[in-house]
Formats: sequence, C-alpha cells, structure tokens
Amino acid sequence: MLWTGSRWAEGPAYFAAGRYLVWSDIPNNRMMRYDETDGSVSVFRQPSRNANGHTVDREGRLVSCEHQSRCVTRTEHDGSRTVLVERYQGKRLNSPNDV
Repeated sequence: MLWTGSRWAEGPAYFAAGRYLVWSDIPNNRMMRYDETDGSVSVFRQPSRNANGHTVDREGRLVSCEHQSRCVTRTEHDGSRTVLVERYQGKRLNSPNDV
C-alpha cells in the first residue's frame, strides 16, 4: 500500500522517466502523485474536474478523462491543460471514464 488518504483511488498512470505514479481521488476532486524516489505523496492537481481513467502518451504527457468538464484532456510538460476532445458527432461527451 502506497497511501491511505484517498476516499476513492482510481485510474493510476505510471511515468517511468520521472519514476512517479499519478492517480485520481475522485470524491475529493484531486489527482495525487507518488514519487518512488523518496516515497512522498503530494497533490498533483486540485481541482481535477473529477478526472479519471489516465494514460501516458508517447511524449510522456498525461491523458485524462474528466467527468465534470465532460472531455478528454492532456497535461502538457509545463502543467498546462489541453482539451483533446469534448464532442462526438456534434454532441458533448456524457462522462468519459477511461482511455
């Protein structure tokens, strides 16, 4: 067990190059980060827009589904957020869950 402070931990994504793990704590509207080099746990992003279902793209960026904003986003290396998709066939996504 890495940490017990989440109400509902889900959607882990591991960043091998940085040696850290990011996951969602959905009810607390935050994303957490575990650093395996020193064992520390910290807030990665809050609010997270109830993000869930993460993966890491080929360039080492986090791709997430966001329930609250009803879109799929990418976290850039500088920490900024880019919306990748929010509509399909002209309609808003309902509540994306996994990528």
